[in-house]
Amino acid sequence: MSKASFEIVKNDDRLYFNDGEKYVLLDTGFFSNPSGKNSVSVNGRIGPFSVNRWGQSFFDRFINVKMADGQGASAVFNPMDGYTCQLKGNTLTISDEPTEFSGYDYFFEFTDKHFPFIAGSINGKNGRFLFDSGARMTMFFDKTLPAEPSVRTYREWMGQEGKYEDLAVYRQIRLEFPNGFKYTGEGALITDPKYVFQASMARIRAVLGIDIFNYYDMSIIANGAKRGIALHGR
Repeated sequence: MSKASFEIVKNDDRLYFNDGEKYVLLDTGFFSNPSGKNSVSVNGRIGPFSVNRWGQSFFDRFINVKMADGQGASAVFNPMDGYTCQLKGNTLTISDEPTEFSGYDYFFEFTDKHFPFIAGSINGKNGRFLFDSGARMTMFFDKTLPAEPSVRTYREWMGQEGKYEDLAVYRQIRLEFPNGFKYTGEGALITDPKYVFQASMARIRAVLGIDIFNYYDMSIIANGAKRGIALHGR
């Protein structure tokens, strides 16, 4: 069993950390091998944890980022591989030991054994969501959801397509969950056919980004009897 802590480094509002050798993207939405382990790196390790080994060219294409010191990212870490990740302030603590939490403000239970699916509603429509810590904001696929016109566009890196796309951004996207948590903020409409098809096949109404949890410390629990996301007030 192993446990390690790292300093979070934000780049374009996404969460990275340096494990002492390389920068790593924290991404619950990355699935390279749905029947097994998904986390990958150029040297087969992330900190003290063994992961799959992939070449640097993949990370350059999929993540497409340069950090402040000029380095790119060379790994993707997915907590769903059986880890518990605690994000407290700017510190990320990763453990592969079974963990239980109490005293949280909200708990979002994962409804699937392998994927970070949670139940909720968006603008009054019930469905299930994919929690993607590699996404900056809520992204949805149904153009009839917004009640008002878009307010702006922003350029999003579409990793699976290896290209940038201008997404329409809408305000007043209302999210509600069975645990009583509510959030109203911005959301982006994805129209790329590949992403829309994948969402339809997975029966996902929206992807939840890290923005809805900006005012909380967070624990992502994928190793224990109670699996899900715990939010702790700061």
